[in-house]
Amino acid sequence: MVAIALGLGALGLALATVLDWIPAAYVVSFLVGIGNGLNLPTLLVLVSRAVSGDKRGLALGLRAGVNQLAAAIAPVLVAFVISAVTVATGFLLAAGVALDFIGSAAVTRCKERVHEPGGR
Repeated sequence: MVAIALGLGALGLALATVLDWIPAAYVVSFLVGIGNGLNLPTLLVLVSRAVSGDKRGLALGLRAGVNQLAAAIAPVLVAFVISAVTVATGFLLAAGVALDFIGSAAVTRCKERVHEPGGR
């Protein structure tokens, strides 16, 4: 689910670089929004399952704090990148970062399957 969510977001960001028709911006916003909407509940479940019950509140609080910190810092970093290159290049770099996360998630999942009982 995380890979699908990140993929939709990456697709939206990549499309933003080539679309110059205003209604197409709605498609980009829709794809990024669906990606974000799928990510939140999925990540909350993953974090909840990764820790014991007595540490769940701390883990979810840390996830929320880091998320908000990233939301505050990312626009400033992206502004520096876009000012150094073009807007289109900035969106493509953001899509590349999302695709990198997808690759990392896939590799992690493959490693987990190897270590599961009955895994390949």
